[in-house]
Amino acid sequence: MINAYTSMKTSRFSVGEVDSFIAPRVLRNKRPCLYLHGAGNNAIELFGWPGLDAIPPLLRYIVNHKKCSIAVPTLTETWGNAVTIARMDAAIAWQRANLGATNEPPLLIGASHGVVCALTYASVRNVAAVVGIIPNVDLEYIRSANVFGLRGSVDLAHGVTYPAPLPAGKNPLTTNTHTAYHDTPIQLWYANDDVISTNVVAYAGGHNVDLHDVGALGHSNAAIAAVDLDIMMSFIEEHTKTNPYSIDWHSMYWSEFGNSVPFVNSGLVQQIDDITGHGRHLIQTNPLRRPTFRSSVPQFNGRPIFEFSRADAGANADMMATAAWTPVPQPTEIVMIGRYRTLNDGAKLWDGVPFDGNRQLADAFMGKWRMYAGIIVAGGGTPDTNPHMFRAVYGSPSKFFVDEVEVFSGDVGNMTLNGLTVASADALDPFQAPDLDLVFVGTKASPLTSEESAGLWNWAKTRYGL
Repeated sequence: MINAYTSMKTSRFSVGEVDSFIAPRVLRNKRPCLYLHGAGNNAIELFGWPGLDAIPPLLRYIVNHKKCSIAVPTLTETWGNAVTIARMDAAIAWQRANLGATNEPPLLIGASHGVVCALTYASVRNVAAVVGIIPNVDLEYIRSANVFGLRGSVDLAHGVTYPAPLPAGKNPLTTNTHTAYHDTPIQLWYANDDVISTNVVAYAGGHNVDLHDVGALGHSNAAIAAVDLDIMMSFIEEHTKTNPYSIDWHSMYWSEFGNSVPFVNSGLVQQIDDITGHGRHLIQTNPLRRPTFRSSVPQFNGRPIFEFSRADAGANADMMATAAWTPVPQPTEIVMIGRYRTLNDGAKLWDGVPFDGNRQLADAFMGKWRMYAGIIVAGGGTPDTNPHMFRAVYGSPSKFFVDEVEVFSGDVGNMTLNGLTVASADALDPFQAPDLDLVFVGTKASPLTSEESAGLWNWAKTRYGL
């Protein structure tokens, strides 16, 4: 028994449709999670469906361990079509507005038809992880063999008539499930005699899948009950933890996080939310000075970035800034993950010598610390444009690290942190700074501990290939 409550109602997520959720009685700021039900069922599955009494305890187990809420939209035989995407979007938005869910990418749990919905959603949205149970991954097989008489249902959902093929991107087996986020972790639990799960092994071979065979149990409640909950939970914990959240950030900005003003691939970014919840957002009201969002960049393991350009350097160089905030005295720290795409003669090199006060990563010019694109190289030598993690610790003495290698130490006095600007150009000489690809910025009102710095660096180098 857990201290959680359940609710079922109509039209909260989508007009006219029944919905349900399970949530801890004490709400916490956790990432959203959806459960996606099987064909012919609806959101009532949260409370048990005839022949499917193994689902409710599985979901309660997740809530008990993650202390998160799980929303259940009705997706009755939508099979990953546009209605699927819209209803899942609506359920996540409602969860964020009413159950304290964060803007982090969602965790998706699906059964049977719900796995198709989850994998299709992951092809067009940023998803933290997918867990699929008695999974359906090949809709064309379902249609060709008319498995359980579902051909007509699939055809109706996608507006086709067999043998005409499904629309592109609607069959998980032949779709790159990670169009923008190519390494979404997937765990699938299947019975080796389940006709619905035909070709699941072939699917697993071409994707990032943790595959588990529960035996010859068919498409059944017994197969669901055979899921090892500890192994499932270990997978969920591993792929829904985000190392920056183990740190008490004063402000934090991250290209992989959801946003109140949604990021669109190749679109201009007018606001980057402070995802600590403190409201210290980076904003740019001038369209000419907004960075560009790129949803997948090879140099960062295919993950998204904010692209700050100085192509129109000077008055229109890309820049974002916070409003002034209550000053934070030293010691304090700024961490950045990014790379400098271009080099020029005027860019300053951090190589262990005293730095130029106008072109450092962060300074107090004009009353705010600024994230400027100075070229930084561990130990000196030739400037390099690879992705790096940069840490500036402001105290006495001050320290500067590149990929956790110290490259500068000195006394910078008693500056206070009272705002943040991210820019591709220097304030005094905007033509003397390179272009910047930015993934992450975090400010902290104290230095990172040795454990935090090690954990953050390990997370960053694994996630972004630094």
